[in-house]
Amino acid sequence: MKVVEVKKRNLLVAPLTASLVFCNLAVAANAVEVEAESPVVINEVESNSDPVGDWVELANTDNNNSIDISGWSLVDDKEDLENALVLPEGTEIESGGYFVIYTDSADYVPTNNTFGGQEYFGLGKDDTVTLRNAEGEVVATYSWKDLGEHAENTYGRIPDMTGDFANTGVPTPGAKNVAAEGSGEEEGVVANAQLPFHNVEITPIHLGGDFTGEDMSGVDFDANSTAWIANNDIGKIYSLAHDIANNTYKLTGEWETGYPEGGGEPDAEGIVAATNGDIYLSTERNNADKNVSRPSILRFATPTGKTGVQNAVQEWDLSEFVGDIQPNGGLEAIAQLEDNIFVVGVEETGDVIVVDLSADQPVLVQRYESSFDGVMSLDYNAATKQLSVVCDEACDGLSEILEWDGEKLYKSDDKIYERPANLGNWANEGFGTYTSELKCENGNTVSVTSYLWADDAATNEGTSLNSAQVINGDCGDVNIPGESSSDNSSSDFATGSIAGAFATAVLAVVGIAGALGGFFQQILAAFPALQQVIRF
Repeated sequence: MKVVEVKKRNLLVAPLTASLVFCNLAVAANAVEVEAESPVVINEVESNSDPVGDWVELANTDNNNSIDISGWSLVDDKEDLENALVLPEGTEIESGGYFVIYTDSADYVPTNNTFGGQEYFGLGKDDTVTLRNAEGEVVATYSWKDLGEHAENTYGRIPDMTGDFANTGVPTPGAKNVAAEGSGEEEGVVANAQLPFHNVEITPIHLGGDFTGEDMSGVDFDANSTAWIANNDIGKIYSLAHDIANNTYKLTGEWETGYPEGGGEPDAEGIVAATNGDIYLSTERNNADKNVSRPSILRFATPTGKTGVQNAVQEWDLSEFVGDIQPNGGLEAIAQLEDNIFVVGVEETGDVIVVDLSADQPVLVQRYESSFDGVMSLDYNAATKQLSVVCDEACDGLSEILEWDGEKLYKSDDKIYERPANLGNWANEGFGTYTSELKCENGNTVSVTSYLWADDAATNEGTSLNSAQVINGDCGDVNIPGESSSDNSSSDFATGSIAGAFATAVLAVVGIAGALGGFFQQILAAFPALQQVIRF
């Protein structure tokens, strides 16, 4: 992730009561038109209606602190206070994040970083939007009256958040603005390849509780197929039992975390289940002291029980390796390459840093500059010795593959992979894969790769986890009763299999009945991947 990443978006479910609306409008009506100092800016405007409606995107340029925008109001050039849009209590823009306001969408259902659902006002081809805080002070305004026309795409700040308004290259509600082609602005890295599972179906995982909110970040599988998740706000780690045959997950444990000295609130961004059973976290800062950078790796003994507090048994400070970075721009991702060799991704710089943790003090093995402005997640395949390096919505979820030769990471091709087609351009801060073999009733085996993403903004149906599955092999016309053997690898991410995708389609066509009805649905969902792979 780069420093414009989202951290704390609150679910907007509070209704607009009459008292809230009229109280704030009365203040706004009598306000002196002086812009108040605020890190919140109007960042992008859609005045010609997308499939949902007209919208205005706000951005929080403060990369360390969330901003409470409860009671803030938005109006167009008519200054019609009766139809002003007022944001409900509990509305925040996370540090370095975005918030999208739909102004004329009666049927729209808000998500965690958007608001709308009423016909407030539409935006014309020569209009103005004005944002006021809860005290009625003008925070920001943007007018395109002199232009007298709708933008070809949208009007947005180029560069994102800080530049002047211009025609953008493509609408990007809730994400970094993209410059129009030929504008002279740097377009950044561009995809030139697709992942083997590019068209796989994505399924949201509904676990309730903490998983209905934001801030889920790191993802990893251990050798027994248990999924481990990290929460970067409240500093918790979670274990999920994974039923591979049905591609379902069940919460089995959740633990608060602390530093070795006890206490604190580690900003747990990346997580890895090490081969020795310990859990390692990559962190950016102590959330009890958010304005101070603390880029460190924390080691926790294998969690026991189902709940409780886990204090780290060891901490490695990587400040000297990452350089001068912002508190919210530190170690976003982590993976294990060998017993004591770990790799982290730096959000602010896009560096991939390999360290030796065999001693009390970390030893720098390698610094590799990735293709991205920020690294959000890492996933290592021990079988192929390939490391997947993944960005988030700041660069449209692009990824690349690095090779590990036992001494250094290197890139053997020029491929930059598109985000999977059915995975939204969400704040995907965690990615993990797990490959296992399931035995068929006829004695054959099939290879199953499970994919898991953590969305920091809980965008898809209000849940923070999304999954997918690809099956390689053929059971014929018999059922698959259960798992026979497994490994914690991610070979499908790097290589894929046309034959495997075809076998997946065969399984879907012949059908799997009975108690494994849910599994049959997952196989059907894989059919689009067949079409995509065959075209290649």
